[in-house]
Amino acid sequence: MQWITAIFLSWLTLTTYGKWPETGRDFRTEIGGSEPARFIGGEKAFLSHIANNLIYPTDARNAGVEGRVFIKFTVNADSSVSDLIVVGEKIGYGLEEESIRVIQSTSGLWIPGKDNGQPSRTTFQIPISFSLNGLNGNNSDNKNQE
Repeated sequence: MQWITAIFLSWLTLTTYGKWPETGRDFRTEIGGSEPARFIGGEKAFLSHIANNLIYPTDARNAGVEGRVFIKFTVNADSSVSDLIVVGEKIGYGLEEESIRVIQSTSGLWIPGKDNGQPSRTTFQIPISFSLNGLNGNNSDNKNQE
């Protein structure tokens, strides 16, 4: 049986730097105030949400396609997610569409960034990796396969 693994190796640098409080791992943002947006529950909850909701596209799985998709998105002042785009080279086989879908599913699950105490927008760029050979036990029940 083939497995899916969603791996977030790093947050990519754009202009504003920060660290997740739980792990100290860097994340990087493009737009935002003095305090960037945070996922409710922190980095681990974000990664868990992505891993539990990511569906490996059937076309990609059947063709043996793997790769990393970079998604740029904005967390708005109302905690919604918008402006999702794929950055860099496209892989195809539905990987980009699935990456956008799973990030869009986080809409409303963010604590907005702040600028001078007021809610503000934060733009993130993150990688989502698709691997057929991963050993992610969370996906062993095939719920993340189309």
